[in-house]
Amino acid sequence: MRLSRRMHNRRHLARDSSRNGAGDVEEERHFAMTRISDLSGGTIESDSEALGAAQRELDQVRTDAAALERRLSAENERLRDELARANARLLRLRQIRSGLRRVRRAFIAIAFAPLDLVDGIRARTYRPRLIPINDLRALSGGDYEWESIGDDPQFLITPPIPRGLVRLRLKGRASPDASVTLYTSAGDQVAEPGLALGVLTAAGSTFEHIVDLSHVWSARLDPALGPGQIAIEELSLQRLSVWREAVDLTSDQVVGWSPLVVRLLAGLARSVRRHGLNGIRRATLSELRERSRKVSKYDTWMRRHTFDDGAKRRLLSELARCIDPPVVSLFVDVREPVPSLLTRSVESVRDQLYPRWELYLRDSSNDKEIRSLLEAYASNDRRIKIIPADEDDPSVSDRLLASVAGEFIGFVAQHDELSPDALVRAVLFLATSADADVIYTDRDEIDESGNRANPFFKPGWSPETLLAHMYLSGLCLYRKSIVQRAGGLPRSDGEVGEHDLALRVTERTANVHRVPHVLYHARAWGSASDRRTSTETAGIDVVARALTRRGIAGTVDLAGPASSHYIARLTPNRERKISIIIPTRDRADLLDRCLESLFVISAYPNFDACVVDNGSSEQATSDVLARFAARFSGRFQVLRRDVPFNFSALINDGVAATDGDLVVFLNNDTEVIASSWLDDMAGYAQQREIGAVGCVLLYPNGSVQHGGVVLGRGGVAGHAHVGEPASAPGYFGRLAAQSNCAAVTAACMMVRRDVFAEIGGFDQQLTVAFNDVDFCLKAISRGYRNVCLGQVRLVHHESASRGSDDAPKNRERAVTEFNLMRRRWAALLDSDPYYNPNLHSTPPTFEPFAG
Repeated sequence: MRLSRRMHNRRHLARDSSRNGAGDVEEERHFAMTRISDLSGGTIESDSEALGAAQRELDQVRTDAAALERRLSAENERLRDELARANARLLRLRQIRSGLRRVRRAFIAIAFAPLDLVDGIRARTYRPRLIPINDLRALSGGDYEWESIGDDPQFLITPPIPRGLVRLRLKGRASPDASVTLYTSAGDQVAEPGLALGVLTAAGSTFEHIVDLSHVWSARLDPALGPGQIAIEELSLQRLSVWREAVDLTSDQVVGWSPLVVRLLAGLARSVRRHGLNGIRRATLSELRERSRKVSKYDTWMRRHTFDDGAKRRLLSELARCIDPPVVSLFVDVREPVPSLLTRSVESVRDQLYPRWELYLRDSSNDKEIRSLLEAYASNDRRIKIIPADEDDPSVSDRLLASVAGEFIGFVAQHDELSPDALVRAVLFLATSADADVIYTDRDEIDESGNRANPFFKPGWSPETLLAHMYLSGLCLYRKSIVQRAGGLPRSDGEVGEHDLALRVTERTANVHRVPHVLYHARAWGSASDRRTSTETAGIDVVARALTRRGIAGTVDLAGPASSHYIARLTPNRERKISIIIPTRDRADLLDRCLESLFVISAYPNFDACVVDNGSSEQATSDVLARFAARFSGRFQVLRRDVPFNFSALINDGVAATDGDLVVFLNNDTEVIASSWLDDMAGYAQQREIGAVGCVLLYPNGSVQHGGVVLGRGGVAGHAHVGEPASAPGYFGRLAAQSNCAAVTAACMMVRRDVFAEIGGFDQQLTVAFNDVDFCLKAISRGYRNVCLGQVRLVHHESASRGSDDAPKNRERAVTEFNLMRRRWAALLDSDPYYNPNLHSTPPTFEPFAG
């Protein structure tokens, strides 16, 4: 009824309106609106006003946001300009400091000239002649002066040889590339090992070294060449004053001028009291050697691998041909960072040549300034996102991982930087390796001024090395689907967390590939690099859990009190017998020491030894063999082989005469020095994926003779880390713990009998050289991995048992064996899977190869 009355009133109003005409329209409209307002409770007009106010407020917010964005942009530009000015000032200060240093050194040279008299020398340069004395034949009419006709070419450096501290400069060329080693003697005994000088290439090489020739009577240059050609264009020996050099080094540590001479004298006096004159000489020589070795090595490499406009165009051209390249999702854990360094880290991602990335900033900082910085980045770039650090809730991490757009994920430490070409090179590699589930790159360190140093040129995929340390750290990209199946993102931040992730992921895939480019710059900041580190115990637990998941019994320990590497000792099954094969010919003194240390020191209870006697004729040797046969009846036998020497045949005969599940090949001039060596080696040899197991061999003076074999030296292979102190960790820990390598020496090698049979034993065509390398490469070709255990050490009295044989038939044999290896293994020999192509391989110095 009420609705009908309203409709009647509306019709009545309409008729009245038409009668009253246009002049009454406004009045009737007002009347109608009043009636509608009455009927709706008076809310429409107030809602309209509220809506307008809200719209005005929204417009103001947008205006304020736009103004804020402009201010942030301006501030960003201001900071960039300020940074550029600061860098310019820093460069200028360095130039001034360099000039002052030159002036200061000139002043010191004059003020301390009388100290030269202490050494009794004056600066003088000698240019000795080289006389070929072994495996070399003079050439005429060609670019090269000598031809190497054997495997041991040698030059004698003619006297007089300057005594004391000497700067040696060598310039020459060789084809193929040849490492050159300096050997010296103070009488009849040649000092071992020699000093590796560098590598001569076909294009030509020049290098300098500081050497101490104080007690040297003769010297020799040995190019590790094999068959080839060589020319030495310059050899000079410049005498130096150790005091002048000591003062010069001391001056580098002195800041300011007044009173300069007094402070220098005081510093030298303290050194004399503390170390003595000989101590100063040794310290000065050590420092000069280190400087001469490191100067400009990496700088030269960087100059030849500059990311310039030409490289940028090439990469973009290649990228344009890629079909649907993947999105890469990167994570940064933000924990109390230095704002300027965090900014550099984020900017390095934004500066990527490759555009298809997203960056997740996991904020664990309570700093409002840091939070504002992160929010500013997120508001300016939609690819940057801020996520909470909910580490205690795995479901949050799982949901986050499922939601990221990237097909591949990676991690960047909050102070580290990416090279501008990092992601584009990674994606281009993925485009050519569709099976890759994990890819990783080389890295170096960068300081606050942008200076780069300490490169880590990484090996190829090395599962045993990954147990020793997180060598994949830096730019490492994981396929997201594999990460999900392996248990998701790391449950803790830092390198330990990523180490755990890498171990979990690589238990599910072996498709792990290296991109041999330096694309990641870890921050060297303050007293140590701001790396993703955690407690030592956490790292040990990560590796121990990996062994447990894999069903491998073992223990994990730090490699040393100051080490960041882990020794994984795998527990062997001691019921499996080990047979030890020892070829010998006379040298009873060496054999006696070898057997005594073997039977007395070794803790592994289930082993026997077989000495393969290759024609011994001395009574002392017969006495040693008889004595050990009586002492260890049932565990010791002698196999007589009166045939021409063939190391491979002796090894094969020894294996055939024994029955151990594991076999060890051991030189007669080795000495056991630790009881656990057989247990440690057997723990790895019993793993089904492992082929040959080797160890670190030491010279009697304590320096390294063998730390694994690197392919490529002299066209075939050479020992790694020769001459380094026994305490040295090796290149990024290679001597500290277990690591994969292409081959190990048969001077001490363990292998399962079934693997030995599958390979077919040692190749008897290789009678002397390369038979162990050939065996190891056959193992690799069948899918096995070889490993060198840095935790296992034996002494190798190699120089005592090694002689020189210049007979023509032996030179012919060396050439034949060299050529056989090149024909059979050329591809592997030129590309060692466990040695980075950016490093010198001839010899394996682990220094950047800039050639």
